Amino acid sequence: MLRFSAEAAAANVVKGISSYYVPHYYDSRTSPLAVAKKLAKRCRDITCIQVCRGFKTAAGVKKALAAAAAIKEIKTVLAVTGDKASAADISVFDLIRIIDKKRFRVAAALVFTRKNEAERAAKKAAAGATVFYTQPVFPSNSHRLVKVLRRLSLKHRTKCSISLGVFVPFQAAACKKAAKEKPDFITDTSFIQKLAAEEKKSPLAAYSATVRLAKNSLASALKAAALVNKSRKSRCKVTEIHLFGLGNRVFGKGKGRIEVSAEQLLRSITGT
Repeated sequence: MLRFSAEAAAANVVKGISSYYVPHYYDSRTSPLAVAKKLAKRCRDITCIQVCRGFKTAAGVKKALAAAAAIKEIKTVLAVTGDKASAADISVFDLIRIIDKKRFRVAAALVFTRKNEAERAAKKAAAGATVFYTQPVFPSNSHRLVKVLRRLSLKHRTKCSISLGVFVPFQAAACKKAAKEKPDFITDTSFIQKLAAEEKKSPLAAYSATVRLAKNSLASALKAAALVNKSRKSRCKVTEIHLFGLGNRVFGKGKGRIEVSAEQLLRSITGT
């Protein structure tokens, strides 16, 4: 059975989520380690993101990771390049090599819609990554995910665990902005116009559309996971579904608005 994970930028814990990862946004004023410390009081499996941005040497990275190592609940470090990283920063491959494998599981990003991604992921695995997080899976591109994982497993003989991303849509305007700024994250924008139309109808219509879109993406991710995991030859195994955007939500404005907790949203999407 696949477990569920989610982001915890505000150290919020949701019943039904077994693990969390703490993001490291470029424009965030909140320290990821501060969030992790608060989250550790209620969660025992935390993934902390470490970005390449701003680090020129291994010494700087080791100093940053030493602070993370002091929080025993941080089990995994997700190594990513990070927004606004420059050519002068260390590479993600070097970052992966630097991470203490005795203390942390090492995770990396798998952008399955990117060209030659299986080869890039294999290089990350060779550097020490054993877990891969994907960007959100959409019904229109789940077949590309399966293709990349098969190539990674069968051609490159890479053994790893996979966390498949599922997107819980924000408001249509926010989704449109995110798709423009991060096209590798929202790789299918066809839902945005439909979501905007439902938002104009009523708060209930907006809520229903959000749940429906997330359920469709979850179904595609689960189907892809089944295809990958059923193969005896596969060395890649999907072990987790990661929910991007899970949190307390407000649909609409004024007296007619609908407030939905993260727990309610999770139950609506998963049917539990």
